[in-house]
Amino acid sequence: MDSKQEVANNQGRENEKLHIYLAGPIFTTAERDFNLKLATLLRGKYEVWLPQEDEQELKEPREIFEKDVEGIAWADLIVACMDGPDPDSGTSWECGCAFGLGMPVIVFRTDSRLAEAPGNGPYNLMLTQSATAEITQPHIRIEDLAQKICEKIDSLEGHAKLSKSLRAARRNQLESFLTACRLSIEFRGFSKVL
Repeated sequence: MDSKQEVANNQGRENEKLHIYLAGPIFTTAERDFNLKLATLLRGKYEVWLPQEDEQELKEPREIFEKDVEGIAWADLIVACMDGPDPDSGTSWECGCAFGLGMPVIVFRTDSRLAEAPGNGPYNLMLTQSATAEITQPHIRIEDLAQKICEKIDSLEGHAKLSKSLRAARRNQLESFLTACRLSIEFRGFSKVL
């Protein structure tokens, strides 16, 4: 590739919107409505992957898992809802996966139950301490939450841009991880293979 083409490709990447994977519980109408409204507000500035938009009741669990992993590989960072007495287990897995890939993770909590100081949150320390940024503000208006998320992303801009340049590497890393899981399951003689 000549240097003109390389410069053009780099300029295209710099102008591209950041990709956000918006993680959160999707089991009630209220949760789904909240997620959709937040995604809509963030889409003014970013590309947003909202898992519930692809997950349909007719899909097999394996299909849902693979699509969610594809979304994580696509993303530059994770924004995750920590509401509830205990954060959703799927959301927690998505945060852990992103952390393992070196992706920025922004967690937020709007729930007033057990609200404590940021960093000493009312949920598992593995989530609060692995997060790149945390927003804890009970009963915040969703528009204000979207603004705070944008501010946190802006403060991580250098880190997020670094992640943006590593999308292909993350995809390869995830594929290697899934291959290792498949081999481990096959080795142990389990019949259900990833």
